[in-house]
Amino acid sequence: MPAPTKSNAAMSPDGGAPQPAVPKTELQELQMKAGEVTDESLESTRRMLALCEESVDVGTKTVENLHIQGEQLDRIEEGMDQINADMKEAEKNLTGMEKCCGICVLPCNKSASFKKMKVRGEVMMMEKWLTINHSV
Repeated sequence: MPAPTKSNAAMSPDGGAPQPAVPKTELQELQMKAGEVTDESLESTRRMLALCEESVDVGTKTVENLHIQGEQLDRIEEGMDQINADMKEAEKNLTGMEKCCGICVLPCNKSASFKKMKVRGEVMMMEKWLTINHSV
């Protein structure tokens, strides 16, 4: 005899007319409720695992991007060091040209104003940096 299913559970054992549905006992209702809670818990656990896997993927991509950005900052810093070295060389050359007094268009004793220009430029760069980084 086949296992009872929803279609034949209410039928008589001899396969005749359907019998009225037997009311479920309290135990059966509790077992059914426990099964539903277990199913919901299992689905919730699956969703949590999916979110954890997604979080790991996002974290991995974030670490990769931070590594790439760190390398970019290192290259930028190297470029700035080179610019600074070039500026020092240019300043040294201009100072040497000032000593020639007549060969160069810059009049003598202008190194003080050159230093002021340099400081003013650094202050302007700092103000620009602060404006960019604190305007968020």
